[in-house]
Amino acid sequence: MSDPISHEFRATSPPDGVIRDLVLQADEFNAIGYRIEGHTPQTVVMSRRITPTAAWAVPLAIAALAFCIPVFSPSATTQQAATGGSIALFALIAAFVLSLLVKTTERVTFSASAEAGGSRVLVSGSVTPEMRDYVLACGAPQTGNRPHAQA
Repeated sequence: MSDPISHEFRATSPPDGVIRDLVLQADEFNAIGYRIEGHTPQTVVMSRRITPTAAWAVPLAIAALAFCIPVFSPSATTQQAATGGSIALFALIAAFVLSLLVKTTERVTFSASAEAGGSRVLVSGSVTPEMRDYVLACGAPQTGNRPHAQA
């Protein structure tokens, strides 16, 4: 599950220092499903690959309906039940294959720009709750306004 984010915070280090700190934390980001796609001295882009729910949920729902309607219908013939079972099996196989093959990439971008006394950091993209917690903690007073990995 991910949600869009657009958040800005101030950091005490210069832009290249903020980005360097983020890049050095690649292992922590990998642990929550993100990998660094690329970076410049002012920007770092992270991404994660996910299977959209619709890719497996729709065929699974079709399979449930195809199996349940003939089975629970008092007037269903053996042939109708067998046809429903075949459709259900096909839909289950489709759900499995789609869950393996259909992927989407979600990205989050950290952009740092220089300002007096440090940097202004803008974070935008789609994030998981864990990444949202990280981003919001970066701007919290107790962190020193410097990107860091949460324990």
